[in-house]
Amino acid sequence: MVMSSLKSVSYKLIINGGIRGTVIPSRGIRQGDPISPELFILYSQALSSIISTLESSGLLRGIQVQNRTKQISHLLFADDCLLFSEMKLQEVCQLKLCLETYCKASGQAVNLSKSSLSFSPNTPLHFRRWFSRILKISYGKSPSKYLGLPTEFGLSKSSLFKDISEKTGKRLSGWKQTTPFLCWEFLQEKMGSNSSWAWRSILEGRKVLELGLIWHIGNGEQVSDLIDENNRRWKHDLLDLYFHPLDKEAILQIQLGLFSSNDYQLWGVSKNSIYSVKSPYHLLSNQWVEKEERNSSSTTLPQWKEIFSLVWKSIWSYSSLPKIKHFLWRACGDGIASGVTLHQWRVPIDRQCLRCGVAEETNEHILLYCPFAWAVWFGSIYPQRVPENVRLSGWISRWSSLFSMGKSAAKEAMSLASFICWHLWCSRNALLFSSKADSPNDVILSAHRACTDFLMASMPPPRSSDSPLPSSTSMVSTWTPPPLDSFKLNCDASWNPNKNQSGLGFLIRNHLGESQVAVSTPYMFNNIWLERKWLVEMDYLRLFQKEPIC
Repeated sequence: MVMSSLKSVSYKLIINGGIRGTVIPSRGIRQGDPISPELFILYSQALSSIISTLESSGLLRGIQVQNRTKQISHLLFADDCLLFSEMKLQEVCQLKLCLETYCKASGQAVNLSKSSLSFSPNTPLHFRRWFSRILKISYGKSPSKYLGLPTEFGLSKSSLFKDISEKTGKRLSGWKQTTPFLCWEFLQEKMGSNSSWAWRSILEGRKVLELGLIWHIGNGEQVSDLIDENNRRWKHDLLDLYFHPLDKEAILQIQLGLFSSNDYQLWGVSKNSIYSVKSPYHLLSNQWVEKEERNSSSTTLPQWKEIFSLVWKSIWSYSSLPKIKHFLWRACGDGIASGVTLHQWRVPIDRQCLRCGVAEETNEHILLYCPFAWAVWFGSIYPQRVPENVRLSGWISRWSSLFSMGKSAAKEAMSLASFICWHLWCSRNALLFSSKADSPNDVILSAHRACTDFLMASMPPPRSSDSPLPSSTSMVSTWTPPPLDSFKLNCDASWNPNKNQSGLGFLIRNHLGESQVAVSTPYMFNNIWLERKWLVEMDYLRLFQKEPIC
């Protein structure tokens, strides 16, 4: 039917208002014929099918604009065609064969004089010449502009769209006063029964705009039921009743001004609330990634998706070695090679714990709930007990409660906890790969020693060379006398890990600062953390019961 339409074409000549003859063209229809665009679409669909077949067979890859996007092998614009490929001889030859097949089947031919090649800037010159000879197409003579835009440009897009931005700004300069009204009318506009293709496309883009719009609370008209107008504050009872705790915390962070203003919508995707082309693009890209994850074989979300951002921020803010922070970050997201995780990655391995052989080896089991881990935490001087049936991320989020002990003590305790987790993991790997069975005491001592070295190395240097070195991270710099007719006991401990020597010192002074008793005695400790624990828990005055104060 298509060929009959082409062969039966005829033109009639109208001269002085009357038909004076008929012309039957020998080369088919002319370019401006109404049926010409439809024929171009049919032929371009055939060319697109041939290229898609090469893509599906892996013979052609094309280019990828972004990591999360699909590869592009060809773009068609009316009778123009853009073909993309990597700098590989196989792909270029396949493209040439594809064009030859299309030309033989359609009867069309490639206009080589109007064709050109474009290469990436890092392509060597001899490769450009080589591929130009294979395709018989010149390079370096591509048009400077196509459809009003430059064909070659760099990373900066400001100069690229500068002319278009200026022209658009001049035309829209008279709309500034009516912009809010026009925007609201656009958001409320409905599609008619006989809408044009252009208007339907505009309304389709409005869906993306609505995804990123958020409300800025002024007088609270949109959420007036949740606001106590007399005190200009949120109603906590209603927030507790209707919202999730996390959503409630986010709502409470919205400050209600004393002077109310109208509520208005703004673009919530970008931090500066300014709409740009790339912000809805990233919004749609992220939604596409989330959709692909939901449609994957796994019916559950990845573990890292269920962890609050507060946990991530806490991990990176703790005082610990960078490799330990990275380890905790991966462990919270099921990113370490435990038995269960390797089994999920389809690695043929036994999921049972290598130490106890009872429970499955999850991240939490290795670091918290294995009897071996329980013994390590119980024997350490970590001030809190490990809770039962809690995820690793949930346990780390509870570290903030340590600040009730004081800022300095909390930082030391959190550092010690991170080191214990790391050495538990290292001990597990030593057992698995080197058959080295550590005892809980070995892990405790190694974790305490490493944590102590890290804390001492992290201490700020003294301000002057005459200042004495502090013996701990929380040292009282000045001595205050006790009340009248009473005494004050000061104590300290030292430990030399190289010589395995340690000692204790005690000094009792009266309210005048005069020394009454001074004792220095060697004592056997394994590390300085045990010294601190001993000093806190023992009754100091019991040492001096048999020695009266003179």
